[in-house]
Amino acid sequence: LYKEEDSMLEKEFRSVNGLESKEGSRTITGYAIVVNSPSQDIGFREYVHPEALTDELIKESDIFALLNHDEHDVLARCKNGVGNLKLTIDARGLKYEFDALNNELGDRVLSYVQSGIIDGSSFAFAVADDGQKWSRNADGSIQRDIYKFERIYDISPVYVPAYPSTSCSCRAFDEFKKAEEKRNAERKAEYDEYRQKINSL
Repeated sequence: LYKEEDSMLEKEFRSVNGLESKEGSRTITGYAIVVNSPSQDIGFREYVHPEALTDELIKESDIFALLNHDEHDVLARCKNGVGNLKLTIDARGLKYEFDALNNELGDRVLSYVQSGIIDGSSFAFAVADDGQKWSRNADGSIQRDIYKFERIYDISPVYVPAYPSTSCSCRAFDEFKKAEEKRNAERKAEYDEYRQKINSL
């Protein structure tokens, strides 16, 4: 489903609670992305800012709805803003909606959502190189602010949220920590050098 150039981007996964389908309807709705809301603590807390979600992003993307991020279980698709996967940007974030297909997979997903077995969504994404900011808060926690996505790959109804730390490692986080360690080491070296000069007086 993904192009060769996608392998150059770092794909990450995040989850959002809240997925529903009313009894007697085959329409499944949920939010793939919620803005201005902190993520769970995944080694850092993450905020997606409203400007990260644009109509251009949707129109330039080929986004699939997959069951549990499985490329073999395609539920719907929005290619360049058109398809049976409806994506809407509102004040809360990125809302998605699709009608479950009239096949075994569609019936299975619909029954799982209506029974509450599946009650959350997850999305796969890549952040633009200039689309994020890392900082450390006064309480010592690390915060990542996302202002621009490079790509959204898929949105998926999921059995288990994609928040475990194994799925949340990212190069930018590692680079932030390394840069911070380097700054701390440089400050310590400067302080030690300063103390040596003072003691030598």
